[in-house]
Amino acid sequence: MRTAKSHKSAGSPPWLVPLHGQVRTCLSMVILLAVMGGASASALAEECDDSARCQDGLQCSAGQCVAGQSKPSTFAAPADKLCGRDRRCRIDRLKRRNQARRRLAILAEEKALERQLAATERQRMEATPRRRSPIGIDILVSQWAGLGYAGGYTFFGRLRAEIARLSADDFIFGHDEATDRFINGQQYVDYWSGTILYFFGNTWFSPYLSTGFTYGSGQFYEFFDGTDTIPIDAEVQYHAVQIGGGIDVQRFFRYLRSGFHARIGIVYRHLLYNQARLEPGVYDQAIEQSLRSWFSGDPNLDLILLFGWSF
Repeated sequence: MRTAKSHKSAGSPPWLVPLHGQVRTCLSMVILLAVMGGASASALAEECDDSARCQDGLQCSAGQCVAGQSKPSTFAAPADKLCGRDRRCRIDRLKRRNQARRRLAILAEEKALERQLAATERQRMEATPRRRSPIGIDILVSQWAGLGYAGGYTFFGRLRAEIARLSADDFIFGHDEATDRFINGQQYVDYWSGTILYFFGNTWFSPYLSTGFTYGSGQFYEFFDGTDTIPIDAEVQYHAVQIGGGIDVQRFFRYLRSGFHARIGIVYRHLLYNQARLEPGVYDQAIEQSLRSWFSGDPNLDLILLFGWSF
């Protein structure tokens, strides 16, 4: 009679059997998540022409929306390192490089244009020195009165306002026919003139015309002639209008930021009013007549010369 033997199957220990089921479950979940992630990535990697078409957090690269990539800010990296074999990336990189080159070229042209405009403005200002250096201080030489000084300012390169001062001492000799009185004396007068000049040219050399007003004030002293006549001292005044013309020259030196100024011209003065006051309310008409006759001489038509500096 055969004895029946029980054989244990060659398998895992009994305590491992529950673990096999748990492992199979975990592997199934991992595979499922991987499949879902791939589908999600494929859905995100949609075609694009611009980053504006991509979802938030994605940027367009090589024609597809890809997370975590951005356009390089510089083009120092070579194309092989930056794009590899991606043709769209290379084309995009080339477009952006050309755009950057055009922007740099435009900036260079603008800088060159600014330099050219600045140089043109400097040349224009040097060619129009009265605009560049409108203020002038000059020494005034008068054929009649001698030395004086003048100062002025030029507006718009063509119109100049000027003030001048002359001091003169003159011998006066006259005869009053009404009283048969001889006037013999000397006067010391300060003359102030305000003048407006118009320059016909805007360059360094220009003819001009001028008009203005002259005011003079001083003292007249009569000489003692050895007779019983008492010498008379009088306060004298002159009021006259003037016109003139001549040639004006002005040069500008860029390195000195200033220039030289000179003028030669003729001035005609017409006496409007004069007086010889002995005391308040008392005037000597004989002296006034002699002074009027004298003024119609040298002061009436005068040759002037100015030279000085402008800045």
